[in-house]
Amino acid sequence: LGYHQCRWNYNDQEDVKAVDQGFDQHDIPYDFIWLDIEHADGKRYFTWDPHKFAQPKEMLQGLLEKRRK
Repeated sequence: LGYHQCRWNYNDQEDVKAVDQGFDQHDIPYDFIWLDIEHADGKRYFTWDPHKFAQPKEMLQGLLEKRRK
């Protein structure tokens, strides 16, 4: 099953990146990171807030390269 990292209200793409890097810095393995509704544009599912998450594909690709989802 692996470890699933989740918290309410990741502020933006840089916040997600900082959390991901924090796990690496402390050598803590995890497999998934869940984003709550704040990633969405106007809290509409299946959308991305273009100001807070300007490059979602690149963010997801960076996680996939580390075998994370």
